[in-house]
Amino acid sequence: RTKINSYDIITDWKRSKFYHSTWTGSRYIDSVKVIKNLYQKYDINYIEHKDRALEKLYRSLGENYNLLLIVGFSENRKKSWVRAIDMKEKDLILVQSNIKSDLLSSDPIVDISEKIIYFMKNEQKISFIKKSVEIK
Repeated sequence: RTKINSYDIITDWKRSKFYHSTWTGSRYIDSVKVIKNLYQKYDINYIEHKDRALEKLYRSLGENYNLLLIVGFSENRKKSWVRAIDMKEKDLILVQSNIKSDLLSSDPIVDISEKIIYFMKNEQKISFIKKSVEIK
């Protein structure tokens, strides 16, 4: 999430115009190719790219890990967010934002970690998937 950036999906490439010709030079044409390749890889073919990356990570870890937790902290470590991915199924199973440590906590990281464990132990309902996931 950013406050100053936005992202728009290009669903119809005919509506997207990258003006270039021989007058633009090879550096400009190369930069247009890079942008087009980025959209192709991370937008149009996102699912395939995500599945390949997670499968590669899953295999490289020896298939011993079935959950990937991505945790981000604020600079003062008193706020956090977490995303959890089921590595075998390649599904996003937990999205939790704005996790805050208690005001009187002596160690905010420990406090936030305990809250994340609590979220993971309890059944989470993911509205955009329309199913519930129980993590043990």
